[in-house]
Amino acid sequence: MTHKILTIDDHPHTLEIVVMTLRQYGYEAISSLSPIKGLQLAQDEMPDLILLDMNMPDMDGLEVCRRLRANPQLASVPVIMFTAEDEPYQKLAGFDAGADDYLTKPTDPEEMIARIEGILGANETSETDTDEWESSPPVPDKTIVMESAKKPLPKFEKREGGSLTAVIGARGGAGATLTAVNLAASIARLGQPTTLIDLDTRQGHIALYLNHQVTGSVNALADLPEEDIAHWLPQQIVQLSRHLQLLPAHPNQDGRFSELSAAQTDALLDTLLPSGQNVVADIGDALSEGATALIARADQIIVCLPPERIALSAAKQTLAQLQQTMQPFTNLNAIIFDIGSQMKLPRKAVETYLEHPIQEVLSINPAELTQSVNKGAILVAAYAQGQTAKQFYQLAQQFIQV
Repeated sequence: MTHKILTIDDHPHTLEIVVMTLRQYGYEAISSLSPIKGLQLAQDEMPDLILLDMNMPDMDGLEVCRRLRANPQLASVPVIMFTAEDEPYQKLAGFDAGADDYLTKPTDPEEMIARIEGILGANETSETDTDEWESSPPVPDKTIVMESAKKPLPKFEKREGGSLTAVIGARGGAGATLTAVNLAASIARLGQPTTLIDLDTRQGHIALYLNHQVTGSVNALADLPEEDIAHWLPQQIVQLSRHLQLLPAHPNQDGRFSELSAAQTDALLDTLLPSGQNVVADIGDALSEGATALIARADQIIVCLPPERIALSAAKQTLAQLQQTMQPFTNLNAIIFDIGSQMKLPRKAVETYLEHPIQEVLSINPAELTQSVNKGAILVAAYAQGQTAKQFYQLAQQFIQV
């Protein structure tokens, strides 16, 4: 399929270079020097993607983008915005206007094409209904041989009903939210009823990650007596797909919202687990009373860490503490979360330092991560046949013991 790309830029030389590059890479390129004529051309041609200059006379790119988003026929067309400025506020203004991505002039042609391919690839996947994605597991890739696939997870005492997984970050930015979201989505993809809970109630990152406006939340349950939680829980749940539901949290850095007590957390789990739900909880890097209560009942704990010195030191302390306090039936896993850096630390050396085996090294494609976050999409759904999705899928298979 040949994709049609519209470029709107008032600089003739820039426009000529962009159009020539697009055609060299096999795209159908249409263009306009005028933002007003460009809007009409978008309506007439219905392009698959629009490249848009931010700084233009008569009408700037922000206003063009806002008008595109206000047009029901063009609202979902991806927009990459160009500008000669690299100021953070400019990028935020572009995203607020509805842009999907941002490139600074002068732009490297190969980088531009990579961004375009990333967005169009994600769009082709996202056009498929989430339930259809769940029913179509990724094609096995025989070149990906995970260490953990060679030796199954240790057996643990599994309760009646569903399973409970706690995901902890060794420090801020360690990948706990991304791991929790994509692991839960992968378990759901196996046809298993799954509940994703945001218990990092200070940050509330899951709703931000998924670009979801929080209405019902875990914070609302924290205002109830524990005996009422089962009754009011369905009103706080968001159904993301056929097998995946979310219990989000409000960002709570200023302490405006209540947080779950241990008794309320137990009441929540007593409602979900007997019904067969596979519960995945994002704990973050700060243990609240509710998070501590959940960890005490977890079938498995995942400690996420990036491959760098500070995180390794924090992870060593976290793993040692958990080993002393967790239940005998709990399975403790350390996962390295590696975003595009190709880990240079030898795995054996890391395991020796941590005094704990590494369950998996999750390699995250930075371009896929950026595109999925910008779109509020789940990475393993947006790039269902990518290596990251296959790693999460295999991890999910082991955790639910299918």
